[in-house]
Amino acid sequence: MMRRKDERQLFPEAETHHLQTGKVGSSYYRHLLQAMKLRSICWLSFLQFTLTYAIAGESPAPARDGSHDFDFLIGDWKAHVRRLPDRLVGSNNWIDYNGVSNHKKLLDSNANFEQFEIDNPEKHLHIKAQTLRLYNPDTCQWSIYLLDLDKGGFERTASRWRI
Repeated sequence: MMRRKDERQLFPEAETHHLQTGKVGSSYYRHLLQAMKLRSICWLSFLQFTLTYAIAGESPAPARDGSHDFDFLIGDWKAHVRRLPDRLVGSNNWIDYNGVSNHKKLLDSNANFEQFEIDNPEKHLHIKAQTLRLYNPDTCQWSIYLLDLDKGGFERTASRWRI
């Protein structure tokens, strides 16, 4: 048989009800059990509904079209770059460059091309860079290639990714 102390721990609302009415009736416990059963039935119904669709093999949400992820770059921009030539050795000798960056869409496609040219007149330094970005609609991934027109070659970046 359950003692009064154990009963209060299991049903703290019962003690409040007891204080308000002066007695704890079996109708209160029946009402509490019905509420608990109803809540359990609701959760089980929700779980069954969710699992039914998961098991039925519903296709996941369609992939987001990322073909316009770099459109915000299209145009001509002033460029300011700070470069740290001696990295990972505690150096604080930054070199500042100023120049231009031109981004264009290629042939109204999912590709864009960037020409980047910056200078540091004090140190007589000049950097030219070209970047080709290609979007594959089948995999929803971008590939980015660094082009070196001075040396006649290109280098693919380390990986492909989705944005």
